[in-house]
Amino acid sequence: MKDRILIVGYGNAGKRYHKIIKKFYPNYTLRIFSISNIKKKKNFFLKNNKEIIDFKPNLSILANPSSLRLKFCKLLFDLNSHLLIEKPLSSELRQAENIIKLFKKKNLIIKIGYNLRFLNSVQKLKEIIKNKKIGRILFGRVEVGEYLPDWRNTLYKNSVSSQKRFGGGVLLELSHEIDYLLYLLGDFDKVFCKIQKTSDLKIDVEDLGNLILHNKKKFYINVSLDFCRRDRVRKFYISGKKGSIELNFLTNNIRHYNNKWKKISIPKESIKKTYKKVFDEFIKITKKNKHNFIKKKPKLATLKDGQKVLKIIMAARKSSKTNKIIKLN
Repeated sequence: MKDRILIVGYGNAGKRYHKIIKKFYPNYTLRIFSISNIKKKKNFFLKNNKEIIDFKPNLSILANPSSLRLKFCKLLFDLNSHLLIEKPLSSELRQAENIIKLFKKKNLIIKIGYNLRFLNSVQKLKEIIKNKKIGRILFGRVEVGEYLPDWRNTLYKNSVSSQKRFGGGVLLELSHEIDYLLYLLGDFDKVFCKIQKTSDLKIDVEDLGNLILHNKKKFYINVSLDFCRRDRVRKFYISGKKGSIELNFLTNNIRHYNNKWKKISIPKESIKKTYKKVFDEFIKITKKNKHNFIKKKPKLATLKDGQKVLKIIMAARKSSKTNKIIKLN
């Protein structure tokens, strides 16, 4: 029997995975459910829950707004469908915890699509940190920003990013940064944050966030997130006892400082290519339904990873509101 895959949501992420499946997995039977495209008469669009149930997907991708995840998780859980969720896991911690409780009841694979983990540069950085080539970490900085109207080929006011009810705002939209920090450096135990809506953009969410994260290994990471600046930046810098290292995500280059800056040679790669890597690994894991077939530990973020990201985001919101340092459980 052919694998039947369902994509829920047909924004940028849904369309991206549609292209990947169509090109690299043509033998899959694919269907799409999207409220905004519900009137389209193309045969791969499903119109309602009954049609989803009749289709009986065994693999699903949730690419709908993060605030609407739990409803579809319940439906797909009852259909015994493995699940790949576009980041973040949810827009609310309680909803995320309900999703986790739900999927503990069955032996189903559920992963979060934090794709930056799959970059060759991030994997190289993980190796450098693990081998302590820069020594004990002293501190780090993350900076990411771009002008929201330039992000996508759509009116920014109508995007998920700009609307609170859909789980928008820089903390959730740029949660990739928090995920890769956890992936590379391990857990954090304290958060201080200030968020604000500072631009003239017509949005009802924050467009600027500054976080100070305290790692359990006793160092701080400063994180600056925004989508109101006119230029583009996406960098991660770490200072260690033996030297420093910087990853520029826009160029996918790593520089290492030890008396002088030196570029580290890694294969050229665009972030766009990582989405196929995400889907490829998801398929491999679901085919085996276990992890021990992969020589290296799978890169895909787990439910627990997604929950950790959300805990930091919710603590950051609380910190900004109370002007206090918030401890993480």
